[in-house]
Amino acid sequence: MRTTTMIMTVFALTACADPGGGPDDESPAEDRQVYPSTTLDTDPSIVSAPEHFVAALVSEVTALEGVEEDQVTVVRAQQVMWSDASLGCPGGGVSYIQVLTPGYWVVLEAEGNEYDFRSADDGEFRRCDGGVPPHDVIVDR
Repeated sequence: MRTTTMIMTVFALTACADPGGGPDDESPAEDRQVYPSTTLDTDPSIVSAPEHFVAALVSEVTALEGVEEDQVTVVRAQQVMWSDASLGCPGGGVSYIQVLTPGYWVVLEAEGNEYDFRSADDGEFRRCDGGVPPHDVIVDR
């Protein structure tokens, strides 16, 4: 009986052991977010945001920065899945429905400033400062 109990304990502890070997192991993709520096032309599986959405946002940035359109760089313009209705940019004291929300993520750069725009699939964009990435995007920045 004692031998059976000891064998069962060893099996239980072995099943619960960390297969990686401990905290010194590196887990490259699991513990970090990896964002491509640009998604335009780098991955054919990524669906770009519609041109007219991007053009309207470029015009907004040119007005904010006082620059020409050719001085605005599109860092990212893609279709994404937001983890909830806040679009990764919750406002203080506001509750959001906790449902995957399809939409777009457009990031533009001008004069060294980055402008992060987000929308649901209706195309109603809003600026977001300090938001979190979408549910289905891996980002390294």
